[in-house]
Amino acid sequence: MRTDNERIQSFKELWKKNRGEDLTDAQALEYSDNLLGFYRALLDVHMRIERWKERLVNEPKGFPVPSTGTYSCIICHHHMKGDEGWFDQFGIKCHPCQKAVNDGVIPGTIATDRESWYSSDDLKEKFGWHHTTLAKKVRTGELKAREIRSDEHFWHFVFLKEENPNLTTEPTPVPNT
Repeated sequence: MRTDNERIQSFKELWKKNRGEDLTDAQALEYSDNLLGFYRALLDVHMRIERWKERLVNEPKGFPVPSTGTYSCIICHHHMKGDEGWFDQFGIKCHPCQKAVNDGVIPGTIATDRESWYSSDDLKEKFGWHHTTLAKKVRTGELKAREIRSDEHFWHFVFLKEENPNLTTEPTPVPNT
């Protein structure tokens, strides 16, 4: 096992090689401790997910996410407390997104294949469309949307690429006038 001083010197050398900057011993210790803490957190999350995957053997339809911690839905990115989520073969989802999967509104595979669909935010970023423009395009049939609803209120649009092939082309730049 290396001493703390050897670890600090090794980290300083790596930092200098990759970043071209010199660090003090205090900076190297702080940065390396932060990096180690980050990787410990990632490992903790990974191990938790692996344990949940093992649970799927006995609970193949999934189960409520344990109530400890907070999570984000893999589809709509809604932040939720653990008891507000569901875990199955497609990952962690909020109740509205899970219901949409269960009801066949959206395919569960979109949770694991992010390249197969767009969100409203994706289309705003790609084309500059305001949410009212998106709503109009859906209303007029120009876009086919899958609507995820929560208690009969609108929650989130999902635009499958296979149902909206015109979205896979690059946008036409708007000329400056």
